[in-house]
Amino acid sequence: MSFDEKNIPSPFESSLNHFLSDDDKKAKFIGEKYEKYYKEKFERITPKKQMAGFHIAAFILGPIWLFYRKMYAYGAIYIAFVFASGMVTSIFELPESIDRAISIALSVTMGLGANTLYKYFVEKRIKTITENHPSNFNDVLVEKGGTSPIAAWSLLILFVILIYLSI
Repeated sequence: MSFDEKNIPSPFESSLNHFLSDDDKKAKFIGEKYEKYYKEKFERITPKKQMAGFHIAAFILGPIWLFYRKMYAYGAIYIAFVFASGMVTSIFELPESIDRAISIALSVTMGLGANTLYKYFVEKRIKTITENHPSNFNDVLVEKGGTSPIAAWSLLILFVILIYLSI
């Protein structure tokens, strides 16, 4: 019986996984969109240049895009910020235009910074996976990376329900 037949990784597999290039690791983590979109964007991000274009999906969808890309903590922070700004404007009876301006500013900031935020998220997650899962590195990269359409759709449905209930 070979190692594969027992579903046990070869002792050499874990050491070989760490020899994958950073590019290969990002491609495994992100999936098919890496070569089509993110690779070029990530290469444009340097310590001196933190912006890599405008991400239209992040601009329009905001927290839904964050949840789709499995960036749940960032999505929760985004939602909390939106609720906090809405509460502040209502508590202090500020004009609705201020709340709209805050929402637009947040969306524009998300559109401008999404690629950079995602790049650093990907790099951090890959580092954590490399350190914590040496024997099944490839499988964990694919599992923890990619997208979560279910999370994105669930959040969208929740937003629609909340809007419906508030009307």
